[in-house]
Amino acid sequence: MTRPIYYTDGPPAMVNAMRQTLSEAGVDDNNIRTEEFSGY
Repeated sequence: MTRPIYYTDGPPAMVNAMRQTLSEAGVDDNNIRTEEFSGY
């Protein structure tokens, strides 16, 4: 079974919150991709 891959990017606090939310929803860490952009 193929699982979706979740992509999130933005300010570090938002990215961390989304990663935590996805993990709590049962998404495996291997299916989460992130990129942080700071300074805007």
